[in-house]
Amino acid sequence: MCIRDRYMGLEGLSLLSAKSISPNGEQITVVLNPGERQTVLFSLNDGKVRYNNSAEYQLLRDFRTEAELTEEILRERQQVIQRKFKGEVTPVFIYQHFYPNGAALLYQNTGTQHYEEINEFTLDNLKLQSTNDQNKVNITLEPGGTQLIWMRKIDPGKTCEYSSTYVLSLIHI
Repeated sequence: MCIRDRYMGLEGLSLLSAKSISPNGEQITVVLNPGERQTVLFSLNDGKVRYNNSAEYQLLRDFRTEAELTEEILRERQQVIQRKFKGEVTPVFIYQHFYPNGAALLYQNTGTQHYEEINEFTLDNLKLQSTNDQNKVNITLEPGGTQLIWMRKIDPGKTCEYSSTYVLSLIHI
């Protein structure tokens, strides 16, 4: 989590010490990254003090590896869908996960049979990771297997969304 703390309209106070600050006229901005600490010291000028303070907390969770993301998905279980085939539920579960820098789908085959599907995506401000084709992903799951579809935002400052269509190419239940 990144914290941005702003002190504005400083009247009757003088800044004594602080590192990593961005003074801008009567505004001081302090940015703290995970694990950092910061002390901001002011001195009183005339005994009369007035200032405004605002803090902004920003969750900047990102993942470096597929293993990290998979672990987070299985821990949080934001939305779970059980895949159906010809009106019958299958032992294939899809975990849908959104995080600040994108989205992911984790396929999990809890059954004893092989599962395959082709998934075609329509992406808005997202890019598929670990695939050569920008829109298609082949899902191939052995019994007990998992497969991750990892999508990252192209522009982190904008919202993202996706939709997909799938075709089951082979399933043995």
